[in-house]
Parts: sequence; structure tokens; C-alpha cells
Amino acid sequence: MKMKRTDPTVEHATHPVGGYRVGALLSITDGVAYLLGYGVYEGEHIPPADIHPILHKAGMNNPRIKLDSGKVVWGFECWWGNEQSIKDRIKSLPVEMVDIDEARAKARGDK
Repeated sequence: MKMKRTDPTVEHATHPVGGYRVGALLSITDGVAYLLGYGVYEGEHIPPADIHPILHKAGMNNPRIKLDSGKVVWGFECWWGNEQSIKDRIKSLPVEMVDIDEARAKARGDK
């Protein structure tokens, strides 16, 4: 089962201020939740060029999430929403933690 953009438990709107707790999911595939983690929504920021050169060059903001691990995940990289909504969404699913750096490397086709 893949999570759809119309899923009401996931927020996609631009938020004017940061500072609240969120969860970040890479995907839900074949009944497994691939979770990047929980952290804090930090507002809208321009992603660095090494993460998304087009958004960076265009000066386009994107939601920035600082995970409890200290790593940063961007809104375009995941499904994200308030922490409790994400927990409720995945509570009946097996959860596999995914490291954002490994997910990025895999997306780039790195070995």
C-alpha cells in the first residue's frame, strides 16, 4: 500500500512558522512503513545545491525538517506531517528506519 498525496494524515501545505514536532516517512510500500524519523519542522528554506540544485538555483523554499538524529530532511524528499498523525498512520504497520544519507545515495545510484 502506497501513501497517497490525498492522505489526510500528511500535511503538505506551506506553514508560516516552524518549531513543531513532525514525522518524516520515506514511503509505505507493501505494508511496510519506511520511516526517516521524527524531529522539528524548521520552516521554509532554500535547499543546498548538493541536495537539490534546481531548487537551490531557483531560490525556491521547501520545508526543512531537523530530525532528532541531527540530520536534515527536506519536504520534497518525504511524506511528512505532525508527529502524532504519522505515529497514528503507521501504528499497525511494521516500521523500518531509513537513514536519509543512505536513501539519497540510493536515489543517486551510488554503490
